[in-house]
Amino acid sequence: MYETIEYKNNLILKFKNISRLDILNMYQIKSEIFDLIKKGDRNIILDLDEIQFIDSAAFQALIGLLNFAAERNIEFYVTNMSAEVSELVRLVNLEHTFKNISLYNFVLQ
Repeated sequence: MYETIEYKNNLILKFKNISRLDILNMYQIKSEIFDLIKKGDRNIILDLDEIQFIDSAAFQALIGLLNFAAERNIEFYVTNMSAEVSELVRLVNLEHTFKNISLYNFVLQ
């Protein structure tokens, strides 16, 4: 569903062969990311490059993960949002909730 790339103090989760985050797949994804956050030693970066749609259940799960990470002083970022996903984020008024970064610029720091 995704590959994990370790870079410095970060885990980059790059979704593969999946174009939607929805109620059907988010339970497993949330559980796995929850376990990564629980370890508490790395920031999380979700690479949404291949994601074209996120439903309300997935947004709710992502917000839960973001809050769980914040409680543990772990940064939680998203990157490579498609135009469609960016528009969905804007429509549900979450554009200031998620830290959207340029992975290219982030790696160069």
